[in-house]
Formats: sequence, C-alpha cells, structure tokens
Amino acid sequence: MARSPRGEVEFRYTPREGEDVVTALARARAQDVVQGEPVRSFGSHAGMGHYPGWWWSATAQDHVGYESLLERDRLMLADFDPAVTAIASQPFGISGRDGDCVRRHVPDYLLVGPGNVTVVDVKPFEQLRRPEVAAVLSWTGRLMAARGWRYEVWSGRRGDAVDECSVHLARPAPGLAPWTCHGCAGGAGPSGANDW
Repeated sequence: MARSPRGEVEFRYTPREGEDVVTALARARAQDVVQGEPVRSFGSHAGMGHYPGWWWSATAQDHVGYESLLERDRLMLADFDPAVTAIASQPFGISGRDGDCVRRHVPDYLLVGPGNVTVVDVKPFEQLRRPEVAAVLSWTGRLMAARGWRYEVWSGRRGDAVDECSVHLARPAPGLAPWTCHGCAGGAGPSGANDW
C-alpha cells in the first residue's frame, strides 16, 4: 500500500479485490473508486439510534449501503436519477491538514455519470449548525472543488420529493418508459435531485 507524498491530502479507497489503495486526492480516479467496496462497515446493534441497511440499486445492479434512513432517502433519489450511472457508499476516506489541525472524513456517497462526479454528505439539518460538523463539511467541499468534483451536503429538507417519489421502488427495466415523478420540485423529476 503506497502512501501519498507529504503535504498532500491522502485519499484511501478499497477496490473489490480487497487491499486498500492509498494515493493523493489529486490523483484519485472516480471510476476506480465507484467500482470498489465501502471503506468502513455498516454496524448494527440493539438500541441503535439510526437504521443502517442495504438498498438494491437498479443503477449499481447490486446492494448499496446506507447508515440512516436519511441516507437511504438520498440513495433512492440517486438511484432514480438517469444522470447517475454508478453509485458507491462510504466510497473513500480523506485525511489532511486544514490550517492547524488534521482532519479525516469519509463521505457518504460517490455518484458518477457521464462527465459528472458528485461527492455527497448526508447530515440531518440540525447537525449542520454544529461548528465541528460545519468545519469538516467546509473542508471537504474545498477539497472536492479543487479536485474538480462536485460536492453536495444533503439534509433532506426537500422531503416533498422523497415523500412523493418513494412509492416507486425501482428504476424501470430497460425498454420501459423513463421514470417520472410529478411530485418532484417543479415537476423536474429526479435529475434535479443533485441540486437539493
């Protein structure tokens, strides 16, 4: 396992073959990462305050993990979005300096489509006001922008789209009419989901 050079942001992901790959964020390839495994496991035990699980994704043609019902909701929207062609959960870990401190973070999702890479963090709205959470999300956003990847923090505040669209359980099979949700914001359908 190679280490990233001193001073660069370290980027770690786990390919399907197993052993972690460590490189610099500037050299990370989204196509390699999205085909890998989550970099951390989804634990569960009695009395947990959230509900982890696995969503069967029509996009990934595999199960994709989530750590909370809020994450599951964002995952559902990504799965219905025709602009998303690959989805990875807990896709990579980053670590590096942010001023005087060292930060580490694992985003929730990596969404990839033709010419588009989006890194998604899912946080309940109430947590966004916490200074330590805001600092990590801000740092991650700056890093993703420098890498040329889109960054999204999703809090589920636009629950109307999820509520209206959650009755659809899967993307239509190939050859069927494209999925449309008239309840989504402005009738735009799921492809506008990345902007929420």
